Amino acid sequence: MLDIGFTELLLIATVALLVAGPENLPRQLREAGRWYAQLRRRFAELKADIENEIGTDEIREQLRMESIREGFEKDKEALKSLDDDLQSANIDLLNSLNNKSPTA
Repeated sequence: MLDIGFTELLLIATVALLVAGPENLPRQLREAGRWYAQLRRRFAELKADIENEIGTDEIREQLRMESIREGFEKDKEALKSLDDDLQSANIDLLNSLNNKSPTA
């Protein structure tokens, strides 16, 4: 998410301690945490509302069904090709058996 290293965190903590003071810093950090949590909650609600409004669940389901349908069509074509090959082999076998003259 954010690429902040240890030295950057140490610098931010030092500046916060100098600006807020040691007495007020814990209270201000708690308040900042509450704001951050509230902001995340509101963004999650907004995202859910947008997804519900545009119907992303239905779109995902349609895409999944189309993917499954395409797989079935490919399998159907492969089975038809195999069936055609087997029928050709069966006809060739029957022709070769019919062309042999009986030896008695």
